[in-house]
Amino acid sequence: MAKTSLASAIAVNDKWLKARPLTAVFVGATSGIGEYAIRSLAAHYGKNLSLIRDVNVAYEEIKKLVGESSASKGAVTCIDLLVMSHVDFHIGGRRGMLSLEMILSVIAYHVDRAETLEGLNKTMSMLYYSRMRFTTNLLPLMRSSETAYVISVFGAGLDENDMSFRNAKRYNMSRARTHVIVMKTLFMEKLAAQNVGKVSFVHVYPRLVITPAFGNQDLPTWFRAVWTVAKPFVKYAIAISPKEIGERILYLSSSALPPKDFHAHAGDKTIKLALSTDGIIGGGAYACKHDAETIDVQAKYKSLRASKVDEKVWEHTLSVFSQIQENGVFKG
Repeated sequence: MAKTSLASAIAVNDKWLKARPLTAVFVGATSGIGEYAIRSLAAHYGKNLSLIRDVNVAYEEIKKLVGESSASKGAVTCIDLLVMSHVDFHIGGRRGMLSLEMILSVIAYHVDRAETLEGLNKTMSMLYYSRMRFTTNLLPLMRSSETAYVISVFGAGLDENDMSFRNAKRYNMSRARTHVIVMKTLFMEKLAAQNVGKVSFVHVYPRLVITPAFGNQDLPTWFRAVWTVAKPFVKYAIAISPKEIGERILYLSSSALPPKDFHAHAGDKTIKLALSTDGIIGGGAYACKHDAETIDVQAKYKSLRASKVDEKVWEHTLSVFSQIQENGVFKG
């Protein structure tokens, strides 16, 4: 799919958000891109927002953010996204329908490999396992909706012999990021194939957006020093504005990126369907840039699929969920 202009994205958002009932769940960071997307959603719709964020974010600040729209009646829940059992406990009692799940990555800075109480690498738990667990747990609600969208924001390599990234000697943030991206893409392809006509899965690379994460005190001193000097130039010459990224993220849940084999708009020639990560037009699992231009990743993933790595990722992830659910800890 080609790039979409900001004006077109805003027009589409205004049209579809008001055309149907909407329940949205935001999982992850709500102090940067997540906040900007919430503001855009509230501006267009704002009726029923449910936010789920980790316990370290100020509860009252999130409530205030949701309540800024006069029409908003948002419910806010704070839990620990590092712990799978917390994810299961929170989602277990949910009922009704879900139209949009937005997964925002918080940048986790763990210079050395560190584990959660459940035996998972903290970075992997925050950026992969908890998000996929939320998604699989919420699928029954999403399937109850006419169509639903899962949008994962995170900006690839994979060690198929160390899926949970337990080898401390190989650990670094750069390698962890690419590891997460590949696993998430392959897992979402499987989910798209299992939820034909019902749920669309979108993985977006948001480009440079200035968020509070750049001020994280866990960042190296040299980076914070360079950033202090470079920020004014980057802000005005390179970075995407909060309003623009909020609108563009919402646009990714439009009919241009539909669930696999969803044909409700088949006769509408104004809608050009996106190419999915497995090379199928409208295939249900997508990787795209902030402006909705799809990224052709077939060459990178062809050998992985040929080696059945997608099956390994699927089986490994479900094994992690199962072990933690049954025993409280993943032992590899």
